[in-house]
Amino acid sequence: MGEQSLAEKILSWTFDLKIAKDFKKGVPAKGNGMQGVIFERQPKQDEIVVNLWSLFRNQDFLAAIQEHKNSITDYKRGMSKYSDAQCEIILKVESLAQEHVYSLGGHTSPPEEILDQATAELYGTSPTTEQREWLRWGMNVGPIVTGPKWLSRNATRSVLSKVEPKTPPLRTKKAAQRRASETEVKPRDMHDPP
Repeated sequence: MGEQSLAEKILSWTFDLKIAKDFKKGVPAKGNGMQGVIFERQPKQDEIVVNLWSLFRNQDFLAAIQEHKNSITDYKRGMSKYSDAQCEIILKVESLAQEHVYSLGGHTSPPEEILDQATAELYGTSPTTEQREWLRWGMNVGPIVTGPKWLSRNATRSVLSKVEPKTPPLRTKKAAQRRASETEVKPRDMHDPP
């Protein structure tokens, strides 16, 4: 996204936010170098390759599936298994921009670190054992606030607005690195012809 271009142009999208959040087991696992991102955009008519969501609501299409299912390659692994479970539309999209980011996914700090921060913020540098245990109890009985999370749209906007000023210098640095690697003299094997 930093380059605002996509390696793949024809992509599967969904109309259902819950499906997007749960796709491929949700927020990527911590420590694998992946960032979870959910994009949202209104497709232009000329970008729509096929609207599977609409097709699965068309009685003629459903009848044709039933009539030809034995001759459809991988029918049991595809249409029969998923049908319209993913509320899917296939789009040809050339690029995505920051305004298309709906949510960022990531992992919170560990519970003990959050407890330390909350304790210091509420009680200062010398909380009593009772104050700390009261906050720990609140973390245990309250909503789950640690682990993998998708940010709300507003929280995502806040993060992106803080990152945006740092983006141009990083793009410049990445372009310079790319140019340097393209012009770099590569060692040759002694047996390679000149």
